[in-house]
Amino acid sequence: MARMKGRAATALEAAASQVNSVSKNIDPKKAARMGIAHDPDSWFGTEIRIALKTLILKAWVKRTRIGSLTQSLACYSDIGPSVGRDGFIEIPEKLCNTMDCSLRQLLQSDRAALEKLRTISDAQSPSAEAARRSKVLTHLLKKGNDRLSPSDCRNLGDAVFAFFAPNTSAILTTNIRDHRPLAAAVGKTAISPKEVLAP
Repeated sequence: MARMKGRAATALEAAASQVNSVSKNIDPKKAARMGIAHDPDSWFGTEIRIALKTLILKAWVKRTRIGSLTQSLACYSDIGPSVGRDGFIEIPEKLCNTMDCSLRQLLQSDRAALEKLRTISDAQSPSAEAARRSKVLTHLLKKGNDRLSPSDCRNLGDAVFAFFAPNTSAILTTNIRDHRPLAAAVGKTAISPKEVLAP
């Protein structure tokens, strides 16, 4: 979890949201009379799993209500999460089905934006993620039509949002530290949900 702090934060947030859980309000003696095994930890865990599952599936359905699609991807299948036979949520593996990134030519059509994004990435280069992003941006800026591999595409990471976000939009993200400098470099805005909800 130390390498996946976002997941740890999500798990803790889910646990905190269940403070007033049903399991805490069950009388063990009453449960015994009803023939129900009363294990608070087990009940609590089940409640959290159901709550998270509901949030994830509802979020997928609502994903287009708070934002709009600005650039469809020829290499990406828009298939959502589903519940498997074991009750766990299954997320289909997202693999490119083309030999070249479908966005490469669009990216290379605006060299000025790529230069600005690379400058910011270079400034953040002590970060391994930023160093990988800088390498791909340099590759895109080279003359020629070299293909962009699936791993190159993934390594572009947050730069894709900054590049393709419409000028009149705001990139909504909890990762302000990485997104805001990239967005600002190309004259765009990144905001956090907390800023949106602030009075």
